[in-house]
Amino acid sequence: MAEAVKELTLAGNLKKSSYETVANWVRDSWNAVDVDLIRKSFKCCGISNKRDGTEDDWIFNYNRLGQGIQSGDEVEIPSDDERGNEEDKEGETDDEYVNEEYADEGGEEDEEGEYEGEEDGYDNEYYGHYDQGTNYVNI
Repeated sequence: MAEAVKELTLAGNLKKSSYETVANWVRDSWNAVDVDLIRKSFKCCGISNKRDGTEDDWIFNYNRLGQGIQSGDEVEIPSDDERGNEEDKEGETDDEYVNEEYADEGGEEDEEGEYEGEEDGYDNEYYGHYDQGTNYVNI
């Protein structure tokens, strides 16, 4: 796919690939998949295991798939600085606010933690439709 000839529009955007090119990409991708890996994956998910329990150790044991990490497969987890989570100047984060309770302007929480506030009437309108007794299937 990456080595395919790419044509550009006058604006510099990539042109749509032909259906034949896309079909070739799909065929080549499917041919690149190891058939044995597919068989092992079914065993790992518990789909094609023997019912006598002799292959139960395969279930969710992804190490048995035999696929090591290949170049380009790694996932890099960004640090807090890269995510934009900056600490305050004093070294404190916003963790202190996690357990505090806040009251919404539209209502308050009661002692049991249930929300009591202004109703928008949507539920009444929705359930009112069923109170009419109209059956649209038989109309």
